[in-house]
Amino acid sequence: MTDEAEFEPPKDRWLALAAFVGTVICLAMACFEFSRAMDGNPRSWAYAIEWPLFGAFVTYMWRRLSRERLSHEADDDEKAGGP
Repeated sequence: MTDEAEFEPPKDRWLALAAFVGTVICLAMACFEFSRAMDGNPRSWAYAIEWPLFGAFVTYMWRRLSRERLSHEADDDEKAGGP
């Protein structure tokens, strides 16, 4: 095993739920904009590309915040003399 904390889901369930809902909404909006683009709205092509990027950013931030919290908890355990 390494010294780094392995990735685990966050203890704050609301953060995981918010990330999931945000990602689903972004993907739904991408599908909506793609259908509009296929109907002849050229501006919707940009939005059809942007929405999945927003969803990826939400997922990235969720993972980053989760890992950051785990590393802070590990540091606190070390300072308290825990395992």
